[in-house]
Formats: sequence, structure tokens, C-alpha cells
Amino acid sequence: MLLRFLSHTSYARLIFSYRARDLLEFFPIILKDVCPPVEANLFQVEGRISKINELIFQFKEHFSRELGSAPPPFSLLITKDRSLPPIKRPLRPGKVYLEVEMADRVEEELKDAKVHYRLERWGDLFELKIPATFDLKLYFSFKDFFLVPNDKRCFFCGSYHHSTPECPGLKDKEPQQTFYEMLTKSPWTIAEELNKAIFEEEDPSALNFFYTRYFFKLPAFLKIIFYRFQEINSFSGVPLQYPTPVRGGDLGIGLEELLAGRIEASESRFSEIEEGDFRKELSLAFVQIMKEDFPRALYFIENALSLVKHPFIRSYLKYLKGDVYFQLGEKALAQESFEEALKEDSTNFPAFFFLGLIRYLDEEPLDKLSPYFHHPYTLYLSYLEPLFLKAEKELEELLDRLYMSYKEEALGRLKEAEDKYHFLREVLSEEDSQGYFERLKKLSQDINQGGLALVDSASKQVLELTLELNTYVFSRIKKFKQEFEPLKFLFNKLSDFWTVYPYKVEDTYFGQGLKNAEELIQRINRRLKRAEPSKELKFLEKEFKSLKEIIENLRTNKPTLEKKWEFRRKLYSFIRKFSVAESVNLIFHIFFLFFPEIETSWFPSIGSFIISSFLILILILFNILFLEKKG
Repeated sequence: MLLRFLSHTSYARLIFSYRARDLLEFFPIILKDVCPPVEANLFQVEGRISKINELIFQFKEHFSRELGSAPPPFSLLITKDRSLPPIKRPLRPGKVYLEVEMADRVEEELKDAKVHYRLERWGDLFELKIPATFDLKLYFSFKDFFLVPNDKRCFFCGSYHHSTPECPGLKDKEPQQTFYEMLTKSPWTIAEELNKAIFEEEDPSALNFFYTRYFFKLPAFLKIIFYRFQEINSFSGVPLQYPTPVRGGDLGIGLEELLAGRIEASESRFSEIEEGDFRKELSLAFVQIMKEDFPRALYFIENALSLVKHPFIRSYLKYLKGDVYFQLGEKALAQESFEEALKEDSTNFPAFFFLGLIRYLDEEPLDKLSPYFHHPYTLYLSYLEPLFLKAEKELEELLDRLYMSYKEEALGRLKEAEDKYHFLREVLSEEDSQGYFERLKKLSQDINQGGLALVDSASKQVLELTLELNTYVFSRIKKFKQEFEPLKFLFNKLSDFWTVYPYKVEDTYFGQGLKNAEELIQRINRRLKRAEPSKELKFLEKEFKSLKEIIENLRTNKPTLEKKWEFRRKLYSFIRKFSVAESVNLIFHIFFLFFPEIETSWFPSIGSFIISSFLILILILFNILFLEKKG
């Protein structure tokens, strides 16, 4: 049973820079002390497999500072003989693999050694998972998968799985829409889907999120550059959600050929475009990129730059120029181009992102690079960038804080809207209440489970919903104020009436009604003046209803009291006048009794007294009923 040491030189150089050689040479040195070497990078491992776990732990401890979150830059392969078996899937750094026929022997040895292990299928091999090779508990701990096995980097997706013209991202005709779809998912959901696509080989389409994340450098993005540049002033105006159709002519046909991977045919078509059109030069630059002739691509990009003044196009061309320099390993020239691109268009997030990446590769502390991750697009690009692998743990902690800050702002707005809805639920119609409830439920789901695109969209919709609720509140408050003044006016009239009403003791119910109305008016006044009227609306509804009922009852009962008062007044007036008149009548009759010489048979007499009393009664009643004014 043999153990083969397989170094990942390009991976080591990418991630560990000048320490790459030390990391690659150290493990074979400590390995040969335990496993006798058979030849270069091949060791006898029979009966010593359990020691491999200890050696990898020893290596990780020795280079803990250099490794960070990255796995060691080598793989180990257990074989039955010296021949190297076919490897259909890239072997991940820091992992141990074995031929399928060696599984029983390895299991038998590890069981006796009491080492925790697990065997999982990996292409035509098994991966031997032992404690020293377990991935760190990170969302994107599998980034190393994209950094092996080739030496050349794909220009379009940054992977080392394939060459530039073979990039799977080229198959996507609307990569900006795929990028937007990714933005609707949380980083953790994307990590889970990628994890399943890589390790469980479920739904490989999820890998498209990785391959098309740099949608702005894929040939399909040329459709936006060619056909929409007049309506776009900056990168912030690039439409992600909508497709852009290809038009006719040599430009359109050439672009179709390029998107189909027919490079020579596309070059022929682009060459037919008239001179002086920047689109010809840019198209030919992409042809050279597809051919992986990057110095020649720079030539055509410079030609295109000399033909345009549009700030968005110039910014894009300078970004593309910097990206080509980055591909060539010319980081200083790339940085200069990215900075120039940002001068043309400060919203050029691709240039901004790659500036941050270059500073990271130049070993600038991650905490100082935080501003480069604040944009939602660069945030997602950073989550998926394999070159951040060494600082993955710190990066994810930083990005998580930024990501949650976006969500917290949206959640704050959502809570405000939910609070308003809660206060208004009882005063809304059943249909409106249910409609708002369903909208809030959907927005809550988007904010809590969706990506930043959904969070941003939901946050804006929450603001609109809050505005709707505020509008409803203010319209109701306005209506209350309009209704309140007539009610107060009527209350004041009723109060004035009660002030002069003389029979308060007999009709206390009216006074109690006025007292209740006064208390309600004072409470309503206070509620209408408070800063947060939505909290008062349901109370205002109830109090206004009660006030209206009380005022209406008082208004209805007032005529009864007025009639009672008027009747009593006339009765007292009648009694007073009749008493005075009868007294005079009686005195008059008695007076004439003392003068018998003028006495007659009918006057003064009982009959004359009764007749005169009756006449007095008639006159006084007539006076009170018809001549006296109302009191």
C-alpha cells in the first residue's frame, strides 16, 4: 500500500505567495520519518495510515499562521502500486484519497487504530475523511475546489478547472439575470446549493452562480455595451433583470457567433464592421481574450478607448484593460487601470472590487478593506472569490456583519410597518386588513430568507406600505378633525343651555351626559395632538363613536327639557298673574260691600265674582299663551 504526495504548486503560489515553497517542502520531510520513501513523493504507508492524521495536524499547527483558513497545498493518494490511477475529478488540497479497491484494507487498519473516519465517493476514487482533513465550519470552505488542478486561470470565472474558451459561464446568454437571481438568495443558501452541486453532484446548474458571477466580463455583456450604452450613464444604471436581444448586421451576427463559441467566424464578421466604431475594436478584443492572446486584447482595448468619450464606456474599457493586466499578473498596471476606471465612473463596482482584491493580495489587513465590500454586488463577489481563501474565516465574519447591517435596516423598517398595522388592524376593513397582513408576511419572508436583492426590494416596498398606512392615518385624523369642530360647537351650545337650565336636580342625566362628553372631548383633543397618531386611531374611533352618541342623545333630549322649562315658566307666570288679578277682583268686590247705596242685585255678588274671575282667567290664559314671548 503506497501513499503518493501530490503538490498543488499553482494553488500554493496563489494563496501563500513567497511561503509556498516552504509549505510544499515541509510535509514530505516529516512524512519520510514515519513512512519509508519508495521514490520521490511516493511512500510506503502499510500499517501507518493512522499516523497520516497526526502528521497533517502537525503540519497545520506548524504553519497555522501561513495557512489561515486555507487547506495545505497538497493532496495524498493511497494506491495499491506505483502507477497513478486516472483522476477524473480534481483532487482538493489538504485531502486524502484512495483507490476504490483499497477501501477494505484502509478501513480495517483504521478500525484497529480507533481513528474516526468516513469514506465518501469522489469520482472514481474515495475520499478518506479523517479529523485532520475535515473542512472548517465555514459557508464557503470549498473554495479551494476552484483553484485546482490547472496552472492557468480562466479569465471569465477565475477558476483553474478549465481554460478561458471552455468556461461554462459562456453558455449563459443572459448572465446578468443569473447574477440577479443569485442576489435574491442569501449567501448561506448559495453556499448550500454550491456545496450540493460539488459534493453530492445535485443540480449542477447551481455552479452557474460561480461561473457567471463576473457577468460584466463575459461576452454576453457586450449586448448591453453595444445596444444600451446610450441609455446608460454609469454602472449603477446597468439593468440586471432584463434580457437584451442581439440585433442584426455584422455586429449582431458576429456577436452571435462569439456567444456560440465560433471564434474564427465571429472574428471574420467583426472585421467587416466599418473603421472608427469602438464596438469593432471591443469585439475583436474579446476574440483575442477567447483565444487567450491577452497582449493582443490590450491592443484592441486601447484602440476602442481612443474612439469613445462616453463615461460609462470609457470606464468599462479601462476596467477591462485592468482585468487583462490582472490576468497577466501585472498587478501594478491593473491597479492603475482600475483607479482610472473609477475616475470615469465612480459606480464602476467591478473596478472597485478588483482594487480591493489586489490590495488583499498585497497582504493589506482585511479590516482595512471593509469599504470594498459594502456594495451589495461586491459583497456577493467577495463571498464567492476563491482568492480570499486564506482569510476566509475573517472574511465571512466581516461580510456577515455587513450583510446583517442591510437586513437590520430592512427589519427596522418592517417592524415600524408591522407596528403601524397592529395599531390600525381594528379600524381597517376586513378586506384591507387581510391585504396588508399578506403583504407584510411576504415582505418579512423576503427580508428574513432572501438575498440582498429581495431585502432591498422588500425594504422599498415596506417604505411604500408604511407610506400607505401613514396616508390612511392622516386621512382619518383629518376627517376626525373636520368632524370634531361641529361636535365641539354643538357641545358648547348644549353646555350653555345647561348652565341656565333651572331644573338640574330633576334632570341630572343631562348634566352627566355633558360631563361624559366633556371628558371625551378632552381625551380626543390630547390624542389628536400626539406625535404618533396611528397608536391613537383605534381609541379615537371608539371615543368619537361614543361622543357622537352622547351628543346626539343630548341634542334629542334638549327639546324635551326646553318644553318642560317653558311649561313651568308659563305655569308660574299664570299663577302669579292670576293670583294678583284675583286678589284685586276680591278686594274690589269686598270694597263695594261697604257702600250699600251703590249695591245692586247682581253686583257685588257671588255671581259677579265668579263671572269676573272667569273673565280674568280667560284674559290671563290668552296673554300667556299668545302674547307673552318665550323665555
